[in-house]
Amino acid sequence: MNKITLKKKQKTHLMENGQFVDLQFAFVNKNYEQLTTSFKCRDFMGDFLWSRVNNSIANIYGLQYNFKENPYDTECFRISLEFPDEKTKDLFIRNLPYLHGKEKEANTSLCKLLETQEENVYVLEGDPIWQSTVWKTSLYTFYMKIMCYPSIKEVKDPESSYIVRLTEEKEKLLLSKVKTSEYFNRDSINLNHNHSGFVALLRKNEYRFASLPSQWKSYIDETNFIFGSPT
Repeated sequence: MNKITLKKKQKTHLMENGQFVDLQFAFVNKNYEQLTTSFKCRDFMGDFLWSRVNNSIANIYGLQYNFKENPYDTECFRISLEFPDEKTKDLFIRNLPYLHGKEKEANTSLCKLLETQEENVYVLEGDPIWQSTVWKTSLYTFYMKIMCYPSIKEVKDPESSYIVRLTEEKEKLLLSKVKTSEYFNRDSINLNHNHSGFVALLRKNEYRFASLPSQWKSYIDETNFIFGSPT
């Protein structure tokens, strides 16, 4: 396994809900520098994309990011993964074939894992298509959380509630659309953070659907997913 030197950002406080597995994420540039403090809430990752698409500062729940001033690498999906302990790290590495299997289903290149000088901290480099829209980043990092458990039967909240929604049929459809170019945009950073992940695509019958722009609703298919066009 390749080893690199990662320049970490100083840890700052963010407003985040509790997680059974405290896996910390952060975008990393091509110089292997974290762009912001690390975080356990995967919704923050979509806020980086929102900043780029809207040419605006993403400022929410303590995280502030400006793509224009501190861009992430658009040619590579590159993030740091900080594991809470060695056991969790070992589970993730053991389950790497699981992630490669999903990548093969999506017809993307396979990710590689880079060891860093920090204990239990790695950098993952994957296909940039996974950061082309928020739901793809959400799904990709969801798989990474699943990999921190001994088996899928032992997954705890919040991931366990997502698994219930992600049926085999719906997951197959999602993976078949990873290589598409659609990007659906949210007007506000709040909507982007809270209601734009892959689980939001499974919620047609909830009140959030009624508030979507009409052009989004035209992208509903037979399994009730919502896909929007670039704006």
